[in-house]
Amino acid sequence: MPSEPVEGSASERIETASNRDDSLSASDASLLSLRGPGPYHGAMRAGIGQLVQDGLRSLTFRLGGEEMERKLRALALRANEYGVDPFGMDLDYTLAAIGPLYWMYKHYFRVRTYGIERVPDGRVLLVSNHSGQLPIDGAMIGLSLLTEGEPPRPARSMVEKWVPTLPYISTFMARCGQVVGTPQNCIRL
Repeated sequence: MPSEPVEGSASERIETASNRDDSLSASDASLLSLRGPGPYHGAMRAGIGQLVQDGLRSLTFRLGGEEMERKLRALALRANEYGVDPFGMDLDYTLAAIGPLYWMYKHYFRVRTYGIERVPDGRVLLVSNHSGQLPIDGAMIGLSLLTEGEPPRPARSMVEKWVPTLPYISTFMARCGQVVGTPQNCIRL
């Protein structure tokens, strides 16, 4: 039986998929899990993914308060027909992804920003020196520009050439605005 497209919000799609009358027996369910996705898979995945994204975006705005929500909602990004910029950044995805990082920014690292008003307008190259493979300092600088800068500015990090080879991580990094650190990409930015 082919899956039918389900219209409406994520919660409506999940409710519609879960209220269908065709229940599976335990043996059918085990066969389905062995054979791969079935008729409910698309609606459930899209619905759950959207619910997670909405929840994380809500976390971002709750942590930052009304002023930050106003500033971040005013951000604009030149997007193509797929909703991303030429490097793959998706502003909605980014606003959802920064929720947990913003919690670390405020409560774990307790970042204090000094001199952000001296960052010039327009294109700027900020260089930080970090050790190890996790560039937490770059994420905190980016969050500072995004949440404390006036106007808020999404920062781009230039990442190692092997990052696009990592499953899932490569898509996450591109959607959050990270770019492979090549001289050509630096000039294009």
